[in-house]
Amino acid sequence: MSNPRKSIVVMTSTNEPFLPTRLIYEVYHVQQLRARIAKLSCMPWDPAQRRWTWNYEGAARKLGFSPEYRQTPAARQPIVLASCYLVDDQTFHVYTRCGLRTVKFLVFFNQQVSRSIALGKFIDQYNLITTINPGDPPPVPEDYFKDESRMEFFDIIGLMDSPDSPAKEQMMAAYQAGLAERTL
Repeated sequence: MSNPRKSIVVMTSTNEPFLPTRLIYEVYHVQQLRARIAKLSCMPWDPAQRRWTWNYEGAARKLGFSPEYRQTPAARQPIVLASCYLVDDQTFHVYTRCGLRTVKFLVFFNQQVSRSIALGKFIDQYNLITTINPGDPPPVPEDYFKDESRMEFFDIIGLMDSPDSPAKEQMMAAYQAGLAERTL
């Protein structure tokens, strides 16, 4: 009998749990966004994938990442922190592999791109630990957000802004109780 292969938890190259996240920005001035990104040495254009990558170099190094980032061997540099896509002239998507990179990107983008050019609107995060079999290729964050019919969206802001009512209280209690059971 052969030994069954044990699945392994997917981690980033800097030893963080793989928790893919998508940031969605509304773009108000696409040409200004392109021009601003072109000035950033840490966001080169990747023509093969038709995207920008946000790399651990230049301005990104100043954001206070953990020592694992600096200690990554030169052969594995630059570390790709995020993949960024201009979906259309009004929509910009950013995909990260872990929570730390998501938070750092939010800070970075806010410093580098004026909110009059592009403004963050949504954050989608896959909230389960991902496992793969040994030898399988590592997953890509973009794959987790392709089928929006499998995602559950909850408008907490709309609920919080609604007038106080027993229904609001019940919905909030149900939302909090269901947090642990939600997969997307």
